[in-house]
Formats: sequence, structure tokens, C-alpha cells
Amino acid sequence: NDGTAEITESTISNNLVSGRTGSGGGVANGSNGTLTLTEVDVLDNAAAGNGLIAGGGIANFGSAEITGGEVARNFANDLSVDGGDPGASGYGGGLFNIAEATVTGTVFSQNRSTEIGGGVANVTQFDFVPGGPFPVAGFAFQRAGSLSTDVEIGTAAELDIDGATFFNNTAIDGAGLSNQGYAEITGSTFNANVADDSGGAVFSDWLTAISDETSAVSLRGGLATFISGSAFFGNEATDGGAIAVEGFGDTLVVDTILRDNAASGDGGAIYVRVTNDLAALILY
Repeated sequence: NDGTAEITESTISNNLVSGRTGSGGGVANGSNGTLTLTEVDVLDNAAAGNGLIAGGGIANFGSAEITGGEVARNFANDLSVDGGDPGASGYGGGLFNIAEATVTGTVFSQNRSTEIGGGVANVTQFDFVPGGPFPVAGFAFQRAGSLSTDVEIGTAAELDIDGATFFNNTAIDGAGLSNQGYAEITGSTFNANVADDSGGAVFSDWLTAISDETSAVSLRGGLATFISGSAFFGNEATDGGAIAVEGFGDTLVVDTILRDNAASGDGGAIYVRVTNDLAALILY
């Protein structure tokens, strides 16, 4: 969709987008698109290939509003398709957002990603020297080549989540949600999400390639992730069973319950890895 699309009380299931730069196994909303999903179930879809793969269920590059429904059992980057590539990266098993998205009362369950954001990945747009592994202007993807650190940040991706449930999602980092933009999470529940590395439920990280001058602090009041009135139960990771904060940008957690989360490494509930004086976790 690169115009206006409104879908209500429907099911989008068992679809596949494959190739080197696949995005949106179930739904892809383009940079000029406005997408509204109301009580829509997005089930058993996949974005697969051998490059940077985005959004097993939904990929949003424009403006999206998602209300109710279930986003379940979607997969970003099935290595069995197109010969696969162990070096490929899957972003957002359930939902990938690189622009503006609002999610209200949606259930994200049993989604998988081979890299970040099993349930949801919120990723800021970058301009970069060709050959680098990050999203580029124009919302295209490139296969990861030599790492380029000559990166300039674009417009921060913005994600608002209210009353959502994240259950039994899996990823390397941020099994429930991975945020590399600005995210507000209110009244939501994260339960039984499992990350291989950091952030069983939430992974808040500004990529280390971003310079100090263009960090989250200069973009949106010093916050990368704001969590309030939420609950984290039974999530697991190597570091940060519930929440992991790394890289640039701050995370604020207010009036939130963290219980029975576990880490095999550091931080059964919370893990903070400060890479500069601009990263912090604030609890109220």
C-alpha cells in the first residue's frame, strides 16, 4: 500500500514475501501510505530471504494505526528460503516500524525474528555509505556488506503502544520489542518472551554508529523508551531478563511491575550497559 488502506475485522494469514530485501510478509505499508487495521488478525506470515528482512507480519514505512486483533506466529527471515544466509538479519517478526505507528490493544504472540524484535522492531531511518547494513533513505534495504560507520541519523521512528500484550515471542535481542527510535509503552503486558542475548521483553538501544551529537537526547527530550503502568512477568534473556538498555539514549520506567524474570548472565530484571554518558535507566 502506498495510498490509503483501511482493513476491518479480517484475517491475513499464511503469506510469504521472499528475496534479498523482503518486507511485510502479511502487509507492507509504503512511505507514502496510510494504513489502518481494526480488529485484524495477522497470522502465520513470513518475510524471508538473505539480506535485511523486515516485518514478518507487518512492515510500516509510512503511517500506521493498529487497533485490537492478534499478530501471531509470524517470522522475519526464514533461512530456508532462497538458499538462506546465516549472516542475514530479521527485524520485527510481528511488526516492523521505521516511521510512525500507533498500536492499541493488540496481542503479539509467538512471533520470531532472527535478529531484533520478535514481536515488534522500531528502527530509525539512516542515510549511509552504500555497503553498510542499515536502512537507507527511501526505505530500501541493502544486504549487509562491509560495516560503514559514516552514518547520519534521519527522522526518528516513533511508536506508541497502549494496552498491548506481548507473549512468547523470540529474538536475539528484544524478544517482545526492540527499540532503536522513540517508543512510548503504556498499560501493556510482557510475559514469557525469550531473547538469546539481551532484553527478554524490551531491548532499548541506539545503534553505536550514531554520533553523540545526533543521539536520542537531541531528538526527543532525552528519551529513547518510555514505559508506564505496564507489567513484565516470566521473561528470559542472557542479559536483562525483562529490560536491557544499551548504546545511546535513555529509558524511563514508571509505575511498572517486574516479577519472575530471569537472566543467565547479568540483570534478572534489568540490565544497563552504558557506552557513553548519554545512556541511562530511570525508575519511578
